[in-house]
Amino acid sequence: MNEELLSQYQARFTAGFPEAKEAFPHCLEDAVKVLSPEGINAYIDGANFLFKIGIGVEPGLAYLVEMPDIAKYVGEDACQKISDYIYTVVRSSSKKAVLPFLEALPAVSRILANAEDFQTYLDIMDDYRKRSEEVVLGHYAAYESPGLIPLCKSMPQLISLLDLEGLRSFIDFGVRNYQNLPDPQIEYFSLESPDARAIIQRERAGTSFKSVERQLSMMKEAFWSCELPFQSFTTGFKQLRKPVPYVDESSLAIPDVFQDENDVPGIKIYQATIAHMMAHLRWSGELMADNYAPHMQLFVSTFEDCRVEYLAIKKFPGLKKLFLDLHPVPEKGACDPEKQACLRYRATRLSKAIMDDSFDADNELIATFKKRFHDLMEEKGELSTTEDMAKLGSDFLLNHVKRQIAYLLYFLIILSSLTVTIIALCGCITKRMMKRKIISIMNMKPKIS
Repeated sequence: MNEELLSQYQARFTAGFPEAKEAFPHCLEDAVKVLSPEGINAYIDGANFLFKIGIGVEPGLAYLVEMPDIAKYVGEDACQKISDYIYTVVRSSSKKAVLPFLEALPAVSRILANAEDFQTYLDIMDDYRKRSEEVVLGHYAAYESPGLIPLCKSMPQLISLLDLEGLRSFIDFGVRNYQNLPDPQIEYFSLESPDARAIIQRERAGTSFKSVERQLSMMKEAFWSCELPFQSFTTGFKQLRKPVPYVDESSLAIPDVFQDENDVPGIKIYQATIAHMMAHLRWSGELMADNYAPHMQLFVSTFEDCRVEYLAIKKFPGLKKLFLDLHPVPEKGACDPEKQACLRYRATRLSKAIMDDSFDADNELIATFKKRFHDLMEEKGELSTTEDMAKLGSDFLLNHVKRQIAYLLYFLIILSSLTVTIIALCGCITKRMMKRKIISIMNMKPKIS
């Protein structure tokens, strides 16, 4: 962005807060990448409005920072829509909810991802605000909506679990049942009450386990001759450690809901999950996990997962497409090793290369271990063991570490060579300068008084 355009936009930006003036140029750089000139003008006008309506500097700063990303997902018209909605909120008694509302918008826009659904979301929020504010004589709201701030704070979690109709039903239940009960309404929209959890479970999008339990039980018994009962667990609420599917001697634990993923319906994801668990139950042995470092456990698990899925595909070839449709496709160079550890990224590329013949990992180490895996499986088949995969996983990590050390040593050698060269060069330059100085001193004529 050139200086002339920047000065033009800064002249249009009229906020007087020092924090706003400092943040505006940086935010504008992000905005010009995704907004048209008309969108930039609407963006600046919306920010000017927020800084002038007497609700402090924080809502305006939140708008400046988040609005470009929001507009990228739901369109440039969102600038005007959000400004109009905030204007109605500020005129009511619930203006304290403006900042929580703005803070929830990035998560909402990423999930909705189109202008029509975003407008529906704003309509739902405005309808709740009107219904939950206490109105005197039908003219004005005397008391703020008790649940609007908790609802905005809970919205990132809610919008990830419910579609818009489910969100509307969830809010409607809270208004109808807690209209004149402020404290229970706050508890409900903070997702702390049993009713909130029950309604979320009822309204969640995706394929629920209860709706396909009979079909999955028949598949489990017919294809795998397994009579272990299912045990479903919820994934709908934030937990310190999110549960994952597992199988033990007493049951098969699976999520209560699976949403469609990569155009694969939830029922298919249930089938793939159960097939994977059954394959482990049939072909996996036991290992002492404490004998392996965490990084080594990752690659041992990767090879073991590939082994049991390889055997499952041999038994039921139709599983191959299902497994590959659900497998992530890690793009080359997607992980920057200077910013983060890339072990999981490499493990994903390794498993993709092993299971998908059309995937080129473009990595000599992965290609070598892919061949070792397939040679072993063709030789042993179902006689292969978990210990075989532990050997492959350990060898892969050790070879990977050796290569990393070799690259590091090579870099250090080059760096040390450059350092020696620079020191020698500096020494030569210093000698020449000293020599010239001595010669100049010797050539100086003494002054005669």
